[in-house]
Amino acid sequence: MRLLVAVDLTDDDAADFVRAAGRWIEPRKGRADLLYVNDVPAEQPFVLDAEIRQRVAEHHVFFHERMGRELHALLDQLAVECRGQALCVQGEPVPEILARVDGYDAVVLGHRPLKGAERHTHGVIAQRVAVAWPGVVLLLPRYSCAQRS
Repeated sequence: MRLLVAVDLTDDDAADFVRAAGRWIEPRKGRADLLYVNDVPAEQPFVLDAEIRQRVAEHHVFFHERMGRELHALLDQLAVECRGQALCVQGEPVPEILARVDGYDAVVLGHRPLKGAERHTHGVIAQRVAVAWPGVVLLLPRYSCAQRS
């Protein structure tokens, strides 16, 4: 079984989420690739000052590389036989996840209940992927949400 696990590295509970996915994957002898989608645009055309725009671009490269290292380190949260690749990509989360699902048996996503303005500005990525992809989508509750309940 091959799984794509979409991880939000900007959440405090990313390692807990990967461990929870591992508890589901390991008994099924699955192999998981971890995916992080950096949705901050590399270019910021609204920044008019060229020097500041260059600094923002340099910071973006640094941030993207750091996220790639963090994602790769999260593979250690999975049993050795379950570890696949760490994929750090740039773009909008839903289209990037959907562009990569071919060849996977399931997609594993975190779910956290959002309300009000947060729901409209942040969106519900798990819900949008589950509606758009006809394959199996496993929604795991986010650890930080379970702690707050």
